[in-house]
Amino acid sequence: MNIICLDFESYYDKDFSLSKITTEEYVRSPLFETIGVATKVNDGPIEWVTGTKATIKKHLASLPWGDHLLLAQNTAFDAAILNWQFGIKPAGYLDTMSMANAIHGLMESSSLANLAKVYGEEDKGTAVLTALGKHRADFHPLEMEEYGIYCKHDVEICYNVFNKMLPNFPKSELRVIDLTIRMFAEPQLLLDEKMLVDDLMNIRAEKRGSLLTLMNLLGVKNEDSLKTQLMSNDKFAELLKSRGVEPPTKVSDKTKKEAWAFAKTDEEFTDLMDSEDPMIATMVTTRLAAKSTIGEKRTEAFANIAARGAYPFSLKYSGAMITHRWSGFDTNPQNLPRGSTLRKSIMAPAGHQLVVADLSNIELRLGMWLAGQHNAIQQIVDGMDLYRVFASEAFNIAYDKIGKDSIERFIAKVCCLSLIYGTGSLKLRETIRIQSKGKTTVTANEAERLKDLYRDKNTNVVDAWKEGGQVLEWIKNDESHTVFGFLPVLGTAGIVKPNGLSLPYPKLTVDTGLKGDEWHYEVRRGRATMRDKVYGAKVFQRTTQSLARDIMAEHTMNIAKKYTVAGLVHDEVICIVPDEQVEEAKAFITQVMRTPPSWANGLPLDCEVGSGKRYGNAK
Repeated sequence: MNIICLDFESYYDKDFSLSKITTEEYVRSPLFETIGVATKVNDGPIEWVTGTKATIKKHLASLPWGDHLLLAQNTAFDAAILNWQFGIKPAGYLDTMSMANAIHGLMESSSLANLAKVYGEEDKGTAVLTALGKHRADFHPLEMEEYGIYCKHDVEICYNVFNKMLPNFPKSELRVIDLTIRMFAEPQLLLDEKMLVDDLMNIRAEKRGSLLTLMNLLGVKNEDSLKTQLMSNDKFAELLKSRGVEPPTKVSDKTKKEAWAFAKTDEEFTDLMDSEDPMIATMVTTRLAAKSTIGEKRTEAFANIAARGAYPFSLKYSGAMITHRWSGFDTNPQNLPRGSTLRKSIMAPAGHQLVVADLSNIELRLGMWLAGQHNAIQQIVDGMDLYRVFASEAFNIAYDKIGKDSIERFIAKVCCLSLIYGTGSLKLRETIRIQSKGKTTVTANEAERLKDLYRDKNTNVVDAWKEGGQVLEWIKNDESHTVFGFLPVLGTAGIVKPNGLSLPYPKLTVDTGLKGDEWHYEVRRGRATMRDKVYGAKVFQRTTQSLARDIMAEHTMNIAKKYTVAGLVHDEVICIVPDEQVEEAKAFITQVMRTPPSWANGLPLDCEVGSGKRYGNAK
């Protein structure tokens, strides 16, 4: 493996930094300036180069990128600089931070400073702190020399830590890291700037129109005064009381004290939008619109990216550190609402289309297979819909009489996707209400009946939860066994997946709680170490979700051998395909997605595949 280890040092100040703006905006900004770069080719010496952009580019262009992989700490950042600022694309990408997320993420920070401690490297140092607000021309020669020593030391730490992690890191996952970084650093997707700007103007016009309507209804002439009444919980409560409405309340999850229930998920509050009093309906609608700025901010962010260049698909490898699933950063493309302008604005380049495929019900299928719920697996093989099967049993309606969009199937879908992980009746009831946006509710007794019916019909799933509880016993006692028929539990290392990554529960203990014995393990939250609760059904859930992620990763890597993978959204892969190859690509991708991994014999997989010029129209 040929490697070029690299670290850029760039201008930053208290407002212009990665803590204040996105990586994309920072690197593409006209304010961006490279102070210097340190590079190391394989085991060779580390070089520090500073100077003009042309000087640095000349040095970088002299390196053998064609057959060498770029290694860095937070490679998405350094690779973006290398490509977007200097037009250089290496043969591939390696990343110590990504590797550390998967290996140490639960208990250790993946920062280079902490990894130096974990792996016995010399302290990273703090010279970068003295560079705050300094352009290259502002450095005294001695300061620049010190900065170069600091940067070279970072490269040395990164290179050494990588080589210490490498022997225990799955080689297949190195390829997943490469693809994840490539989607960001070598963006292929385009954004429709006009569509985004038009939508942004419409969002702002609608919000202002709603505000003006309420001003007229209330006879208020001062817009700022009205905004204050809308945004303040206490003042909005007084506004409701003035119209004869008793403001709804709830017990706060954080403070455990009574608080106003004014969130978009609070049913009693959102019901006021249907009030017979148009004043009340307008007040609530305007308040929710004023509070909800996410859509407006994201649309503005996308429009700004469109003006700067292609859309970098920003995913963090092993961002969900317990299950190793991807998470989003920057604009977080993993939660773009279906049917939204944001999705529709994402386009394929000229002469190409987007082929989008997602694994159908992967967690449900995998969970049933993992639990050995053979009757459900057979129903899937026979082409039956498990949601309709459960709806038929729950509501005593013939299977073929249950419509795809019926209330019965919706409730059954929520049941199948929630109860497989041990959800209780209270949470099931709340999930049905939230996912239907308040349109569908069930009584407490009905939720209890649905829960009991599910457990009676899926006894192997219930047994899988018990196996998960046994795993906790084994980990605590540092015993090695096999769980779910094929997964090794190697003592305190936890469950080892077929790809070689582990699902550990560090420092597991049994504590006495209000409802009896409870399992807790240590996990890092920012700079603090917390004790998280875990139980058998949760072990089963995380194992299922993590293995589903592994299947998606394996499929994606196989697809990438033939077509350009430009993005991943949970169980969905986005490919860029030449116009004339679309149908061939759809057939190939379908075949790949329906093929179970070697370790999951008999797992029935399926997928839905679509195509189009725009992401929002392809699926």
